[in-house]
Amino acid sequence: MTNRPDHTQYTTVLYNALDKIVCVQRDHSSDTSLDIKTDTEVAPHVLLSTRSKTGDLQTETLDLKIFYDVSVLEIFVNDRVVITTRVYPDSGTCFGVEAFGNDLGEVRDFTVWPLESSDR
Repeated sequence: MTNRPDHTQYTTVLYNALDKIVCVQRDHSSDTSLDIKTDTEVAPHVLLSTRSKTGDLQTETLDLKIFYDVSVLEIFVNDRVVITTRVYPDSGTCFGVEAFGNDLGEVRDFTVWPLESSDR
């Protein structure tokens, strides 16, 4: 998630399959000259596996739902794990979201919905 148009402030949400953890890396999410806590938030999350009648092992898909509203960031992982944290970008907005995978996984579906303005 990019917090400035020049990409100098950003927040990274990732799933580490080897360590079985979800991380929110906030070390580049705010002005570093301010005294704001930007430690990485971590939560354990194991992808569950089931065995089919034929004996095949199937691992569930990672499902992330991420909500961002000015400074509140909420991540819901497979309806079992939730991380809520704060980020304080100079802009107070998000200028872009990017999804990526590596050799351990792929992005199958990626949808972004903008929040409607509360200006009334």
